[in-house]
Amino acid sequence: MEDNIYLEINFDFLKHNLDKLKNEMENQAIMAVLKGNAYGHGMIAVAKYIEDYVDYFGVGLQDEAVKLRSGCPEKPILIMSPYFDPDTVLDFNLTPCIENITDLKKLSERAAQKGKRAKFHLKINTGMNRFGISINEIPEFIGILSNLGNISLEGIFSHFAITYDRNPNFFMNQLNSFKKAISLFQDSGVDAPLIHMASSVPAIDVPESRFNMVRLGNALFGLCSPKKDLGLKTIAKLKGKVIDIKHLKKGEYIGYGASYRTKKDMRLGIIPIGFTNGFQVMREIGDYTLKEALISMLKVLYRYKIPRDMVYFGQKPLKIIGKGSMQFTVVDITDENSVNIGSELIFRAPTHFIPLNVNRRYIQKEKVFDPGVETLSR
Repeated sequence: MEDNIYLEINFDFLKHNLDKLKNEMENQAIMAVLKGNAYGHGMIAVAKYIEDYVDYFGVGLQDEAVKLRSGCPEKPILIMSPYFDPDTVLDFNLTPCIENITDLKKLSERAAQKGKRAKFHLKINTGMNRFGISINEIPEFIGILSNLGNISLEGIFSHFAITYDRNPNFFMNQLNSFKKAISLFQDSGVDAPLIHMASSVPAIDVPESRFNMVRLGNALFGLCSPKKDLGLKTIAKLKGKVIDIKHLKKGEYIGYGASYRTKKDMRLGIIPIGFTNGFQVMREIGDYTLKEALISMLKVLYRYKIPRDMVYFGQKPLKIIGKGSMQFTVVDITDENSVNIGSELIFRAPTHFIPLNVNRRYIQKEKVFDPGVETLSR
């Protein structure tokens, strides 16, 4: 069944997006954020393609950084969470995120024992309250740092909890807090070559937030919707082939719970794709405010009355019939005589939900290639 389902990833579109972003941010260094297997697109393949066009790679976890280092031996890699093993980051030449004095001392001590010099980026907590040192702790941190050897502060960064358009006041409070933190280092004569706070949407919409480096993840893959339209393209499509066709009479039921009853004679296509492939998977409702919960409920009701198109044959949307299931989807092809066994359909699904059991197929200049074997033309 593997050949009947795959995620098609267009590297021409990836290069298009990168060019648009670099033109918009020509004065900033670019960190390509490749966490979560490059948002589902394939971390090593993407990294090898863009490494000559970006200045830094960023990942969320140490294990991701080690894997990425195996494919890209030279490019700097930042572990953006503060959980790391000093030996690992030193042995693989990785850049850790530091958020406290204890970890700073451990890294310095281990670097001295190995006869190496470790670089790190300091994470500042400006309001997201997940990782980072508080602004009140910065003076003590600077004092300790100045007395440690075998270690250098390469970068200072923070993370926006919300975009400007959703909450301008909160956004600007975070930005101003970060500026205050930077000034504390500058006033103490401590220089950090790289200053970064903005991820994709803030980097595009709020130039003031860019500093001298931006972290681009969603934007590379065309997965964000900033206010400023740069003409970014979604680079991936989930595709599946029709493996069977069923003919049902009017009044027959199909699917779990007998939830759908045919209103006419119907021709239905069967595709081996479902929850296990990341299709029709919904994100769980988290700790929402009452307002957010109500908005979410209204969206569900709206989609119940006006379902979003999820499956396409070319540009033509096809209706899903019956409830979703683990491994199969049924679509109405009654009026689409050109859809037959072997016909290829396109499925709407978030790439970061698509698991590794779905093959990635990379294309460039309308040709399929293997990024692990072939040389990419750029």
